[in-house]
Amino acid sequence: MSNMSQSNPTNPFGDKRTALAFFLSLIVIVAYTELLLKPDEQAQRFRQEQLTAQQRQTPSTSAPSAKEDTKGPVPITNSSGTVTTTPSGTTSAATTSISVANTGPVIADGTRPAANSDTTEQSTVANNSQTPAETPSTIANAKTTTIQTSLYAADITHLGALLKSYRLKRHTKELGGEELLDLVQTEDDSLLPSDLPFGIKLLGGDDRAIAFSDPVITTPSNASSGIVTLENGEEAQVTFQVSLENGGAYTKQYRFVGGTYFVEVSAELSAPPVGATPLQLAWSTFVPEEAAKNTYDPVNFSFLFPNDKVEHIRITELGEKTGQREEVARWGSLGDKYFMASLIALGDSQEMTAERAENNYTLWVKGSPEKVAAKAYIGPKNYSELKKLNFVELHRNVNLGYFSFLAIPLLTVINFCYGLLGNYGLAIILLTLIIKFAFLPLTQVSLKSMKAMQDLQPEIKALRERISDPNQLNQEMFALYKRKGVNPMGGCLPMLIQIPVFLGLYNALLNATELRHSPFALWITDLSAPEALNLFGIPVPVMIILMGLSMFFQQWLMPSNMDEQQKKIMMMMPVVFTIMFIVFPFPSGLVLYWLTNNLISIVQQVYLRTERSLGPVQATAVASVAIFLVGFILTKL
Repeated sequence: MSNMSQSNPTNPFGDKRTALAFFLSLIVIVAYTELLLKPDEQAQRFRQEQLTAQQRQTPSTSAPSAKEDTKGPVPITNSSGTVTTTPSGTTSAATTSISVANTGPVIADGTRPAANSDTTEQSTVANNSQTPAETPSTIANAKTTTIQTSLYAADITHLGALLKSYRLKRHTKELGGEELLDLVQTEDDSLLPSDLPFGIKLLGGDDRAIAFSDPVITTPSNASSGIVTLENGEEAQVTFQVSLENGGAYTKQYRFVGGTYFVEVSAELSAPPVGATPLQLAWSTFVPEEAAKNTYDPVNFSFLFPNDKVEHIRITELGEKTGQREEVARWGSLGDKYFMASLIALGDSQEMTAERAENNYTLWVKGSPEKVAAKAYIGPKNYSELKKLNFVELHRNVNLGYFSFLAIPLLTVINFCYGLLGNYGLAIILLTLIIKFAFLPLTQVSLKSMKAMQDLQPEIKALRERISDPNQLNQEMFALYKRKGVNPMGGCLPMLIQIPVFLGLYNALLNATELRHSPFALWITDLSAPEALNLFGIPVPVMIILMGLSMFFQQWLMPSNMDEQQKKIMMMMPVVFTIMFIVFPFPSGLVLYWLTNNLISIVQQVYLRTERSLGPVQATAVASVAIFLVGFILTKL
């Protein structure tokens, strides 16, 4: 502290204390911006492993020998002919065959060619290679079983018994559109079996090219023509099965419950060969490059470990092209900030793997050579709804940052206000006004201290001109502060206390699924997206401009002990913030919060700086009512 107040003619800020305060504030702003806008995509704390390059194999069309060793082909018999799988992730030419001989293969639409007892038809599926069984027309024309509930419509294709579509009935793909949001994402809607979720690794290959016959469906009586409709609380089991030549079977089963987003998936292989690899269940999705790099809506792998710690991993941290990370976890999830697919261990924990191959991302759950199973939650990341489930802490998939202990109650208050007002924009305004009113005593202390420091500037300037020794100057200044009853840090501490609350509310608004496609008023139709008013074909961010003007006016009103040059520098901060918000547009819900905060702060500063008949508490109350009424009127226009 001895040199903090020493004047320096080469310092544009006038003294080191002011310079340090300015740069600390700037560092905080830049650091938080960097954390939000440019997360470290090369984080060293995560172990990165490169996947072994997968070579395309030449499909084998020869029927397997019945005398192959236990690590060789395992014959599976159904009505579809012979299916040969190439072990994934290997460079060997050896193949594992799932073979059947009968009158002919099942065609994609479920029909069968004329029988020929002298021949055995064969089809081939090789991982990561397109074969006749994987053509878009094949998967598009394959028979499906559809599960309808009040929350979603799920299509299961009989080719591989994969999840072909999972459409959320309460969420649309685009704002104002009618197309439902489908959580099954594939590249260019190609619908190759290798792109679809719930594939199973088995016997060194996978089950994605097995053309299953019609499943056995255990369900209430309202199932017909491949469509099962479930009322809330009703259950349905959809079981696919093919027979093994040794008398066993390969079984894949889904269990759905109406009124929930939970789906149970299992696969069982009876009498696997000695040394067979464990079965693995996959949730697969395609993420375009631009979406993978989106910092406002990041796509993450998340894990809940047995020690109750949660880790969120950006998908870009798994290498630029390929990579994987293995964990033992209670659940693993893959999704953006609004929606997710979470695979939940049926026991205390299971081995799980996060994997990247170009723009395809997969979450694997490992079982035993005989069986793999997991309970899946596929739906929105609504914190309050997940919390109500009270199930394996799924609500911790919502990443609310370091100040989650503040963000959670603030998000709860927002939802409560929405329940009263029916508009999330009004809920944000009301919560902001409540917070500003609650912090009014701290604001009074801060502004009073800053005003006192401003009044002391002539005396401080005289001391600096009279005393050249830094130690003596600081002693005299502290004596002056003590004599006048002024705390030089009194203007900063109350503001620092409010920063965690601001960041908590910031994270709550940034990650609230409730704000997605939620309108406020006029042109602001989606509080989760940047706002812009289209004027003569030019998008104008009206709220951001108003926010910048309010910041400028607020800075101009702020009591200051800085000289003119320092004031000019500080007056540039609103301009910098406004440009930053325009270049990196924030969701309009956040801008609405910031604008409301600035407006009520201006009113408080005006009434705290001057003696008026209306006190600051009364002025804050009157201004809060006026601001809320303006917002309410806008929602009616």
